[in-house]
Amino acid sequence: MSSEKAYDFDDADIVLRTPRSRGFRVHRSVISVASPVLRSLVAEAPKVSSEDEEKGDLPEINVEDAPEDLDLLLHLIYPITPPPRFEDLDALSRAFTILQKYQVEGAQGLLKPVLVSPSFLASDPVRVYALACRLGFKEEAEVAASLAATTDFTTAIRAEDLRKMSGIDYHRLVVLSKERLKKSKSDIFSFPLQCANCPQAFYDLLRKKLADKLITDEGGKFYDAMECLEMCFTLSKECGNYACGGVGGNLHFEKFVFALVKELQKTPAYIY
Repeated sequence: MSSEKAYDFDDADIVLRTPRSRGFRVHRSVISVASPVLRSLVAEAPKVSSEDEEKGDLPEINVEDAPEDLDLLLHLIYPITPPPRFEDLDALSRAFTILQKYQVEGAQGLLKPVLVSPSFLASDPVRVYALACRLGFKEEAEVAASLAATTDFTTAIRAEDLRKMSGIDYHRLVVLSKERLKKSKSDIFSFPLQCANCPQAFYDLLRKKLADKLITDEGGKFYDAMECLEMCFTLSKECGNYACGGVGGNLHFEKFVFALVKELQKTPAYIY
């Protein structure tokens, strides 16, 4: 079934027509309640003659949207179909763009949690941040910024997203990244590591390796206790500490790591 057939209601009272579409037969009441923009267009729609009305012709509203975008809009407006599932940020971005154009605030609110879902934040926090900034979603931008700042966002950000991001939003991410890096290094070199079996040189080397990890693509692991713990075990062995690098060892990595992660999470999530 085509997209248009999905919105070809027998009791429709108005038609939305796109440049490449024969028209979507929909209900004035539904689209008017959902969108103030569509409500205005409905009010301005030309009347049909009595003769055409008897033939079943309906008033038409010409819109410039692609049929697939209008179909997506109606899919989000009409309560009779399950909400679409978004497998990638491109599709979600399209949805927000059409919803903002027609000021469908209710559907935007329903999709905000999708933007900051664990899958999108894990796969591309930088783009989630860029998209949230472009859309004016402050809370979602804060959530994404805390993760984006732990990545090499200067190379990860797409040119298209960068063009749509304001200078101040990009600056906030730069400042946040620097603040987190500064505090993280301070925490790494100030937290005590005590073990009677390990020389000071081992501690110094381990701290240096941890600090070096902050500026790699593994920097985000410092904000997850279990990932940070595993990383510390691995680095401990690289430093030559095979005896104390395991769980329950004299180095007490568990206590050190969980305290470190707790302290790191005190860094600001967003720079205003």
